[in-house]
Amino acid sequence: MQSPILQTRNLSKRYGERVAVDGLDLDLCPGEVFGFLGPNGAGKTTTIRMLLNLIRPTAGEVRLFGRPLRDDPSGLLRRVGALIESPSFQPYLTGRQNLNVVGRYTGPVSPTRIDEVLDVIGLSNRADDGFASYSLGMKQRLGIGAAILMAPELVILDEPTNGLDPAGIVEMRELIRRLGETGTAILVSSHILAEIRQVATRIGIIRSGRFIAVGETKDILATGNRWEILGLEPHDVLRALADLTDPQTIEPVEGGVSIENGKLEGRTIIRALTHANLYPDQVRRTSEDLESIFLSLTEREAGL
Repeated sequence: MQSPILQTRNLSKRYGERVAVDGLDLDLCPGEVFGFLGPNGAGKTTTIRMLLNLIRPTAGEVRLFGRPLRDDPSGLLRRVGALIESPSFQPYLTGRQNLNVVGRYTGPVSPTRIDEVLDVIGLSNRADDGFASYSLGMKQRLGIGAAILMAPELVILDEPTNGLDPAGIVEMRELIRRLGETGTAILVSSHILAEIRQVATRIGIIRSGRFIAVGETKDILATGNRWEILGLEPHDVLRALADLTDPQTIEPVEGGVSIENGKLEGRTIIRALTHANLYPDQVRRTSEDLESIFLSLTEREAGL
């Protein structure tokens, strides 16, 4: 297990009586793509601003590379790249020239490094075109290029697909995937759950400033898995599976029953049914999409 590049412990932010972020604990290791998910207003941007020392937490701490951020914010943040909101560039300069300008502020950057970055973000063939001629997706990619110019070990992206058309979203997804493959740790916040599903190795879902679910992407998705057992009466299934699952997870559907328990294995269900002399027409696993899982988790958290 690699040591975390980013850690938060009890990270909290209050504005008067309003709690924006409430006791977040997070670990992010090299090469991970962490999907930071939640609706607008859930606390994602406030959290990111604390991670980047743009605002101070009310309680708790941020640790970067094993050290408290407050000990050496300028030194530690040199190893972090970030894209928050829409990137700002000079419209009368080319993409390459804009990266050169960024390099003057962040440190000496060689022409070779700028070529490497342009290749990573897929803008090599448009590097010498004016920024004003770029599509929104290209502008966002150039923003990520600026964020990774100094080869950071951690990249933080806040809603990088905002405003993009479907083609731009696909481009951004591929770029995030490529960055993760280089070993860079990436935290990407979004309210577009389906996109995060395709790039994140782990997911954290935030509601009202608190995590309501954190885990491997496949495990989070498994919470939306259901089993459908067709051709049997609900009361018979309840009796046969009484020792395997809470009766409240079993509900009637057309032609049989549905079980909301993604951790059950098909062979376990079939073995229990046949042991009770029950022979279904079909046992099949179904999955909800991530949006449905999110709504289910938030409703459960709210006690609805």
